Amino acid sequence: MFLNKVILQNFRAFKGYHEIPLSNLSVLVGKNDIGKSTVLEAIDILLNGGTIKFDKEDICKYKNENEECIIGGVFTTIPDEIIIDETAPTSLAEEHLLYADNTLILLYKTKTAANLKPYIRTNFPNDKYYKNILDKKLEDLKKIVKELGIDKENYTYNASKKAEIRKAIREHINIVLTEQDISIDKEDGKSIYDKLLKYLPVYSLFQSDRKNEDQDKEAQDPMKTATKEILGSLSEELNKIENSVKEYVTRLTDETLKKLGEMNPELIDILDPEFSKTPDWSSVFKYSLKTKDDIPLNKKGSGVRRMILLNFFRARAEKYIGEEMESQNKLSNNIIYAFEEPETSQHPDHQKLLIQSFIELAKRQNIQILLTTHSPGIAKLLPKESIILLKKSSSQINVFYDNDEILKEVSSSLGILPNIDIETINRVKLVICVEGHTDVNFLKNINQSIQELKDIVDISRDDLIIIPLGGSSLQFWVDHEYLKNLK
Repeated sequence: MFLNKVILQNFRAFKGYHEIPLSNLSVLVGKNDIGKSTVLEAIDILLNGGTIKFDKEDICKYKNENEECIIGGVFTTIPDEIIIDETAPTSLAEEHLLYADNTLILLYKTKTAANLKPYIRTNFPNDKYYKNILDKKLEDLKKIVKELGIDKENYTYNASKKAEIRKAIREHINIVLTEQDISIDKEDGKSIYDKLLKYLPVYSLFQSDRKNEDQDKEAQDPMKTATKEILGSLSEELNKIENSVKEYVTRLTDETLKKLGEMNPELIDILDPEFSKTPDWSSVFKYSLKTKDDIPLNKKGSGVRRMILLNFFRARAEKYIGEEMESQNKLSNNIIYAFEEPETSQHPDHQKLLIQSFIELAKRQNIQILLTTHSPGIAKLLPKESIILLKKSSSQINVFYDNDEILKEVSSSLGILPNIDIETINRVKLVICVEGHTDVNFLKNINQSIQELKDIVDISRDDLIIIPLGGSSLQFWVDHEYLKNLK
């Protein structure tokens, strides 16, 4: 499945409702502390079930009391069929769990608690008999069947399979669809949620803040992702193994219940056999990286650790664009690589190589690349249609994208670094860094007005460059008019 949008509502600094569209290559640009990392961590909660732990401090402090905190995603390219229960096949579409445009909208919601609960936003039957249908136990479904007067003799269904009972109920009610958020944290809803987790994109988040651990997370995560990738391509074989086990156990269970019914039929109605947990194949394989001189990798410099990532992405790009890979079957799961501030600790030449690798990797249909940066130089290296600008106005975060003038918006928001040729630098006698443009005007005027200062450095002789830092943002702003005159 493809993550088409991220939904944030009252999560950290994102007050109110926000939708952030994503493509194969998406770049979140903005000042420090604007919410770029928040978006990456929200996606981690959405796709990885919360590798980054959610707590009550993540709920926006300025939301209204009755408003919810929501982290969600809109998914496209939904598989034609997602088998929820192998013993009684059904699908998201049949269970009315897709939205009107056939997208899947998965949400995590809470008001005050530290834990988020999963929901699906969908167009769902609005009928008293179908309310909270996924939460109901087998005996509750049988009561509904009895109230509806569904005659088993005239309508064939397996009374021990909840999916078949729900289908029978749907065929005996007047279905009027309304938009609803359906809870999927209990009973069959939980089973559906567990199945969905298998189809969600594989998400690897590489953050700029590294932990000082024996096994460096940045070096480990690419290898874990590679493991998930190959397991994704083997999903059919793994599903066969899992289904073989389930079929054997289910068959033996049905035979046991049949024999039990011969002795005490009443016990059958209170028993509801189910598989409580699906296997996590990725946890079976463990890898580690170590240097040949036995120096722990996390004791190496941050630039070296990032270099490992750089070459990991270069290797992935070259592998995917190779002719051999083109002839192979595509992976069953989408993969999202999220990389925070790729410019960190890297030589500019290496930054360009890394960005080019991202661009090449994002050309694959099943690969999504998500970057953050507050460097206009990095933004300039990327396609403008991939740029998503976050700006704050009156304590409200605004999202800008799909804009022909987006690079101008970025430079206006972040400022740009001075770009002065060597010849000009050799002429400069003095560089002054000040707080804002008012100080620039003051220094220009005083330089022109006081002859003693003018004798030392003179704007007309290209002796002076004044760079306001933009206050606490620590972003360089340039006297564009002066630099233009230098040329």
